[in-house]
Amino acid sequence: RAKNGENITVATIGGSITEGAGASDYMECWACRFVFGMRERYGAGDGKNIKIVNAGVGGTASTFGWMRWDRDILQRVKDDDGLPDIVIVEYAVNDGQEPTGHKCYESMVRSILDQPNKPAVILLFSVFPTGYTLENELLPVGKAYDLMMISMKRSAFQYLDDKWTRQEYYFDQYHPTSLGHNVMADCILHGVELAESAPADEADL
Repeated sequence: RAKNGENITVATIGGSITEGAGASDYMECWACRFVFGMRERYGAGDGKNIKIVNAGVGGTASTFGWMRWDRDILQRVKDDDGLPDIVIVEYAVNDGQEPTGHKCYESMVRSILDQPNKPAVILLFSVFPTGYTLENELLPVGKAYDLMMISMKRSAFQYLDDKWTRQEYYFDQYHPTSLGHNVMADCILHGVELAESAPADEADL
């Protein structure tokens, strides 16, 4: 659809890493870098038919994110149907004190999947410099709904102190630098490319 020139909206929701904390400029955050990459690979013409709505807010868990869904995403989508086509959910380092035991996280995912346009949902699992992430607790949600999941701990984090120093990759004790954000975007794009090249599932035909 993107290659055919249809308007496609990528929505991102999560905490401060999604908001862009640690990047030298907002345009360097992983959400923007991912959309820039999508435009280059799949956009029509200049790629501007692929748009972004970023709803990252620092220090928030999925409970608050779900409360913001309508105001911060649906009301900002400019496509004709008013719905995002790809939604990336990033709460793997924010939901530690979330009071519902990740039930709100799952409810958010289910409700997004139930939107009339059937958007693609990607779960992004960030990781702190210490290796802390709630990935293992959130993995069952992704498996239950057969979603694409991008693990930063199982990918880029393994190359710290080898390909990059921690000072190069992390801005502080929580957030990636512009380089770290760019690596995150590359990992998501790689997942999309793998999905594109995979044989179609009969359920999707």
